[in-house]
Amino acid sequence: MRTSPVRIVRWQTDGSFQLEQHIQIQSQARPSWAEHHRSISRINCACAIIDLAVVYIGGDICNGLAKQAARAAANASDLAEATTAVADVETSFNKSPTYKNLVLKLDKYDGTHDGMANVKCTVTIVLPVPIPFLSLGPEMTIKTQASEAIVGIAPPRPT
Repeated sequence: MRTSPVRIVRWQTDGSFQLEQHIQIQSQARPSWAEHHRSISRINCACAIIDLAVVYIGGDICNGLAKQAARAAANASDLAEATTAVADVETSFNKSPTYKNLVLKLDKYDGTHDGMANVKCTVTIVLPVPIPFLSLGPEMTIKTQASEAIVGIAPPRPT
């Protein structure tokens, strides 16, 4: 805060003036260049944190859906049923403008009691605040993969 003296005067009818009050006015100083630069840096950091949070959540969504689809495929008794189970998980995903182009693909299904079901997931993330100086564009794609042991096929009976 900066204080400045101010004089309040009153003009007389004869052309002279009379000092009526002498007060101090407090005014805020203009922010320095460094203070202005710090506020801009804080805004940029906040935008980067928002983008990183959206990317983290997108990766978590993609990983969770891949695991869910792999579990559904592992509970199937044949390849057709496993493919349908993965498609059902994909259709149950609620579309959003931030996470789009979700693709769940049954990559591997052994079809044996001791086999594995492998599902790959791809999702495109639209960044809310793209940062131009990073190599991230307004969109980025995340790919994950999950595997589960097949439990939908019973092992053969011992002889």
